[in-house]
Amino acid sequence: MISLSQLAKQVRRVSQHSKLLRTFATTSNQALIEEALDRHLSLELLKINDESSKHMEAQDSHFNIYVVSNDFDGKSLIQR
Repeated sequence: MISLSQLAKQVRRVSQHSKLLRTFATTSNQALIEEALDRHLSLELLKINDESSKHMEAQDSHFNIYVVSNDFDGKSLIQR
């Protein structure tokens, strides 16, 4: 039998997961891409163009991304 405190912990955990899933469900792919690039690179310039309308797949699925960052200095095209 589960104790009341154990049940409360499980309810809190499920609630936290639900909030996280709702955040991802309501956040566009473009916003997630912007956030990831901003988090991992020192951006000088970031342009993201949604080109999903040119494709038959779902919206928010195809992007053209232009990134300028000092993090790429001295790196080959492959390393970039």
